[in-house]
Amino acid sequence: MQQGEALLSIQNIVSDEELLRLQKNADLARMNLAQIQSGFIDTSSNQSPEAQEGLEAARRRMERMNELYEMGAVSAAKRNEAAAAYEQEKAALGSVQAVRRADPKAVQAAEEQLKKAELALEKARNTGITELYAQRAGIISRVSVKAGDILAAGDDILALNITDHCWIEARLSEEEARRVYLGQIVRYEINGLHLEGTVEEITDIVTEQADDNGAVEKCVRISAPQENASIGESISDIVLHFSS
Repeated sequence: MQQGEALLSIQNIVSDEELLRLQKNADLARMNLAQIQSGFIDTSSNQSPEAQEGLEAARRRMERMNELYEMGAVSAAKRNEAAAAYEQEKAALGSVQAVRRADPKAVQAAEEQLKKAELALEKARNTGITELYAQRAGIISRVSVKAGDILAAGDDILALNITDHCWIEARLSEEEARRVYLGQIVRYEINGLHLEGTVEEITDIVTEQADDNGAVEKCVRISAPQENASIGESISDIVLHFSS
């Protein structure tokens, strides 16, 4: 399998119930944006001391006119005039002015929510074919699906053993590692095959037995021939012979 070669094709499938849910989400997001853009914010009523004093004065005058009317000192028209003046002051004091104003941050958040909802709906409606391609050269060692299978997010599809740059690793004691150097040719045997590789990297391994002087083991990375990179998925013992 070469890099860029097609591995398999997947058809996107979305149920009618899921499409309906996504459509409702988009509709709700659109309504939410419209409400925020045309929303009203009420200002508080005018409760100044002067207005309160005017209301109190109108109330006292109304009560005085009622008393005078009972005594026959004023006409009903005068009494009604005082009552009307009091109601007018009370209405003016309790009036509320509505101001049209939209919060820019709330509008932006609602627009982003709508965009995400519409994108999810559009993606679900696209029931086309998705092609999967090999990102690296390798050998297919396992296929977990067959034609017609229904896949969910996170399902395994196949395993691809990479062969364009493979290696094996060996753990050596500090004493053994003294005889190893970068670029050294190494002969090793895997499943009956006699192979050769090159020492590409030597790193320290800190173990429980390590003392204050540092690591007591080394990890040696050795190149593996590309044509034999897929041999034996489970390898237990590898005997290395370092060529001087």
